[in-house]
Amino acid sequence: MATRADFTHTDRRITTLMECALYRRTLRVSCKKCPNVRMWDAVPIWWLFEKKGWCGFLREVPQRLFCSHCWTERYERVRTPLVMITNEPPGETPYPYPGEREWKRVVSRYRS
Repeated sequence: MATRADFTHTDRRITTLMECALYRRTLRVSCKKCPNVRMWDAVPIWWLFEKKGWCGFLREVPQRLFCSHCWTERYERVRTPLVMITNEPPGETPYPYPGEREWKRVVSRYRS
C-alpha cells in the first residue's frame, strides 16, 4: 500500500535506500513472526549498505535483515522482515552515520 512517505516531492516513487536517505525517511522494520518493530533512520542504513557493497534497491533490503529478537531467542530464525517507508521519527539507530564530507558529496552528486 503506497503512502505519501513512499514518494518524493515530485510524486516519484522512492525505490532506493539512497533516495530514502536523501529525503530523510525512516524505515519501519517489523518481524513477521513476533511483534518486534524497529524504526531506523535511512541514512545510517544506506551508509551500511554502501560500505558493504550491497544492493540498495528497496526490494532487496529485507533480504539482508533479520529479527534480532527471534535470532537470539532461537525461534525459527526469521529473515526478510517487512520494511516500510515512513515519516515518523526514528528510534535508536545501531549503525554509524557517514562522515560529513561523504554525506555532502552524495547530496552534491544528487543535486547536479
